[in-house]
Amino acid sequence: MMALPVRRKKVKIDALRAALEAHEFENVAKVMEGVAGADIAPMLTTLDEEAKALLLQVIFSSKRAADIFAEMPDKLLADLLGELSIPRILTLLQSVEVDDAFDIYQEVPEEFRLEVDSALPAGRLQQFKRLQQYSKHSVGRRMDPDFFAIGPTVSTDDAIARVRAQVSEEQIFYIYVIDETQHLLGVVSMRQLVSSPSEVRLQDIMTKTPVVVRDTDDADIAAKLVADYHYLGLPVVNNDGKLVGMIRVDDVIDIINEEATKDIYQMFGLSIEDRVFSTPLESIVKRLPWMVINLATVFLASWVVGLFENSIEKVVALATFMPIVAGMGGNGGTQTLTVVTRGLALGEFAFTQAYRAILKEIFVGISIGAITGLITAGVVWIWKGNPWLGFVLFVAMILNMMIAGFTGTAIPLLLRTLKQDPAIGGGVIMTTFTDVFGFLTFLGIATLLLKYLV
Repeated sequence: MMALPVRRKKVKIDALRAALEAHEFENVAKVMEGVAGADIAPMLTTLDEEAKALLLQVIFSSKRAADIFAEMPDKLLADLLGELSIPRILTLLQSVEVDDAFDIYQEVPEEFRLEVDSALPAGRLQQFKRLQQYSKHSVGRRMDPDFFAIGPTVSTDDAIARVRAQVSEEQIFYIYVIDETQHLLGVVSMRQLVSSPSEVRLQDIMTKTPVVVRDTDDADIAAKLVADYHYLGLPVVNNDGKLVGMIRVDDVIDIINEEATKDIYQMFGLSIEDRVFSTPLESIVKRLPWMVINLATVFLASWVVGLFENSIEKVVALATFMPIVAGMGGNGGTQTLTVVTRGLALGEFAFTQAYRAILKEIFVGISIGAITGLITAGVVWIWKGNPWLGFVLFVAMILNMMIAGFTGTAIPLLLRTLKQDPAIGGGVIMTTFTDVFGFLTFLGIATLLLKYLV
């Protein structure tokens, strides 16, 4: 049964779609008030041009444009920005916090960039240019350079008054305490602030050794720290210890989603830029290289099968059961690969524990291979009336599942040793091993026992 909030959301979205299709401006504006920006953004991909134009008109007139555009996938955002006027683009870039505005700015079409840059306030443009100097996957690229910071001698009463004056302009989770040269001295949480006596100075209640990230650190380091310590945000400092920004929990969620997507894509030889909204040509160009590599591995597996053509001619049933051995090995290897890749990404085990991880996954593979192999052997015996054919499948499945456990663990560990992302093409490489070894063991054992199978 669908949960009540989900049903309500669906009703609102359906009502908004109906109002758009009827081109009722006032009704669209009224219904849209109850629909979240994250739910409105995907609708823009499914509407006809007239309905889309109406929705964009309502979005900008309701002053929710920045909220909605910040929720869009990059490809859709880039396409829609290409359809907007310069004044509307400028509205977006000045209506949200700097880090969200920068995400939008990066998708502005090149042909608009010069005009947009010349029309932007100098301060905001300078912030964008500064963020652009950081590497793509660094904390600095994802941080918000606007943060709430005050001196160590300020009293709690004065700090609360300043928070009240500032809170309408930005979300404040922590007060960062800095000296006159902007070096970070400590952090005060909002809970500490409001629960402390009125005349206490911030330097007396602040956490003096806060968890920080450097602006040059990889963004997933910040994500791991937030996940480990359950913070709502982290201060970002440069190499001199000066506070240069902060990274919020919503940014961390985006980082985690992107990292998870990247790992899944790379595991199966896909580019992170290949999305539902990509053009067919872009998807073809990005997918083709790994598919050509995969084609080569398939030919390798076919060559192995070709070595046993005489055996297959004598016992045609072997061709029937080859996919079982290869398929089970591929599935088992993918499970192991996923578990190990995730473990490496989250720091659940170190490389020094690799031997233990490999032995564990080999044992799991052998055990699952024995159980599923026994089931398969029984079915084949009943189906084909030949216990030896079932025995061949039983042994082949144990051996191939053992290889699946080994390769599913060894491949990401080897890639990590080579300073490569453990997820890169792991699925393609692992499947090659399980296909080739699966065919080799199954047909090889069958050839050795051929006189019992004919």
